[in-house]
Amino acid sequence: MVRRDILEGLGIKPLGRRRFRVFGGYVEHDIGEAGLMIMSERRTVPVIFGEAGDPVVIGVTALEIFGLEVDVVRGILREAELYLL
Repeated sequence: MVRRDILEGLGIKPLGRRRFRVFGGYVEHDIGEAGLMIMSERRTVPVIFGEAGDPVVIGVTALEIFGLEVDVVRGILREAELYLL
């Protein structure tokens, strides 16, 4: 999730709208795609257009696209063990 003003400032436009479950009910947000660079790798990832006050979050989908996981003990991103089953 990235604030709408940031995404629009980068020229990213909504491609659709989705409904998301949150504590206490549901919300709807526009969605799109953005180029993201992490650890010298560039990928296109889905983004949710957030509103003022929403935190910027790199979600699990983006991490999977990059083949990364969170090392919660060391507080870093690391390469994930990928499975081809």
